[in-house]
Amino acid sequence: MNKKILGIVLELNPLHYGHVYFIEKAKEKIKPDVTIAILSSSFSMRGEPIILDKFTRAKLALNLGVDIVMELPFQYAVQSSDFFTKHAIDILWEMNITHFAFGAEWNSLTNFEKFYELTSSISFQEKVKIYMNKGLSYSSSSLRAIQELVNDNDLTIQYTLPNNTLGLGYIKAIKEKEKINHRNVTIKIIQRIENNYYDETLHEKITSASSIRRAINQNIDVTNYLPFPNELYFHDDELKNKMYTLLQYFFATEKIELMSTYFGIEEGIENRMANFIKSDDYNDFIENIQTKRYTKNRIQRIIVHLLLKNKKELNSFITIYKRILSMNEIGKKYLSSLPKDIKKNIITSFKNQNDELILLELKATKLYAILTRQNDIVNKEFNVPIKERKENDN
Repeated sequence: MNKKILGIVLELNPLHYGHVYFIEKAKEKIKPDVTIAILSSSFSMRGEPIILDKFTRAKLALNLGVDIVMELPFQYAVQSSDFFTKHAIDILWEMNITHFAFGAEWNSLTNFEKFYELTSSISFQEKVKIYMNKGLSYSSSSLRAIQELVNDNDLTIQYTLPNNTLGLGYIKAIKEKEKINHRNVTIKIIQRIENNYYDETLHEKITSASSIRRAINQNIDVTNYLPFPNELYFHDDELKNKMYTLLQYFFATEKIELMSTYFGIEEGIENRMANFIKSDDYNDFIENIQTKRYTKNRIQRIIVHLLLKNKKELNSFITIYKRILSMNEIGKKYLSSLPKDIKKNIITSFKNQNDELILLELKATKLYAILTRQNDIVNKEFNVPIKERKENDN
C-alpha cells in the first residue's frame, strides 16, 4: 500500500491551540504515515520578527505530531503570498507529499478552485494591470478585479481573508506542479474556528496569533492560550522598535542613491522613507509612509530586506535549499527511504555551506540574534539540530 505523506505550512507566531486543532484535524482526516511541515524562519511573511526562535518552534512542532520540520528560507518566507506559497510547495513537492492541508475561514475546495481558474484568466490579469497602473497595490487591484468579475459579495469578502488568500496560493502552486509533473496531490481544508486572522481579542482557548502577540505586548498573562507557555516569547513591539533604530542608522550611513539596488525598493520609495525616518517609533513610521501601492506589510518586508542589504538579483535564484530543522524517528526513517537524488540536496546545518540563499538566511539569524539578544542562536545554524522533542523538555 502506498504511503500517505502529508505536507503543511506553519509560521507559529506563536504556536497556539489553533495550531494544535489544525494539525490534529488534518491528521484525523488524512491519517498520514508521515507529516512534513514547512516553517518560516526568523521573520514572518509580513516582515515582522517572530516572537519565538525557529529552532524552538521546530522542536515544539514535533510534539504536535509533525515528523519532519523544514525551513522556508528567509528570501521566500518574507515575501508576498504568491512567492511564499509557491516556494513552500516547491519544497514539499520535492519531499514527495501525497496530501496537503491548510487552514482557512472558507471550507469549500470547489470555491477555491473556481477562484484559481478566475485569477488565472487573462481577463483577471488585464483588470489587475489597469488598477495597478492607477497606483493601487497588487492585493487591492486583485480585489477590484474580483469585484468586477464575481457578482457575489460574500465570495468577494471571503477572498480578502488572509488564510483564504494563502489557501488560494497553495492551490495555484499545486495545480501548476501537477500540470508539469503529472502527479496529483490531494488537498484538504481545515476550517478555522473560534476567531479570524484579524481578531485581536483573546478568546477562551483557541485564539488568534494576533491577539496573543497583542496581549504579550501589554504584559497580559497568556499562559492559558499557549500549549507551551514556558518558552521565551518576545514582545514584538519591542523587537520592531529595535529594528527601527537600526533602520535609522541605516539611513544615516548609507547613500540613498544606492538603495535602489536592494530588494523591494521601487519607484523611489526610499526617498519617502528618508523623509519620515525621524518618526517617533516603528508603527508611526509605517503609518506615515503607507500609500495605496505600498501597504503596511509591503513596507515591513522592505525594512527587513534593507537591514540585510539584500540585493534584488538574489530573487532570481531558481534553486532553493532544503534544510531540516527537526525530525523524529518516523521522519528519519522516511528521509532514509527517499531517492538519492532528493537526499543529496537536503542539509541539516549550515556548516561548510556557501549558497547565497543560505548566507542570507545566516544574516537574518544574526539580525534576529541582535534584536532578541539570543547570542547563541547563530551557533545553532552550524549544529545538527535534529532532536525528537520529549514532553519533559518544556
